[in-house]
Amino acid sequence: MHGAQICVVLFLVACSCFTLTTSLSCYICDSSLGQNCSTSTTTATCNSALAQQTTNYALQYLNTTIAQLNVTSSTYACVSDYMMTATSNHSYLGCAYSTVNICNFEARKMNYLRYCDWCSNNNCNRNPADRVNSNIITMGVTMMLLFVAKILCN
Repeated sequence: MHGAQICVVLFLVACSCFTLTTSLSCYICDSSLGQNCSTSTTTATCNSALAQQTTNYALQYLNTTIAQLNVTSSTYACVSDYMMTATSNHSYLGCAYSTVNICNFEARKMNYLRYCDWCSNNNCNRNPADRVNSNIITMGVTMMLLFVAKILCN
């Protein structure tokens, strides 16, 4: 009986530590297409076509070359890129290959104030508060699983 309890505890810990899905979902928006990225709720599962859109965005707005961005991967990251000047704002939310962090490149126009974030959790690229909420949920589920494991072991 003690061995079965250990297996249950190990299973619960494994479930709380590993992501059960292999795909990544990100918010998708480009204000240059007339979309309002501050209120957009459009999400998509990352794929090579969405990563290519981010590559195209980087080539247009960032100080980079196709040689620097011509890297593919089977894993993705979410990106949020906000550029502001006194007269205009530009927002981009999307998926990118995890091998090239576009936040490392400077904006083509040096007078932009830029905020760029790179993350790898589902829908993490829109609002920093979204990440806090998902972390609180993860901690709550982990604590609940540990509580159940303690009950099973006693």
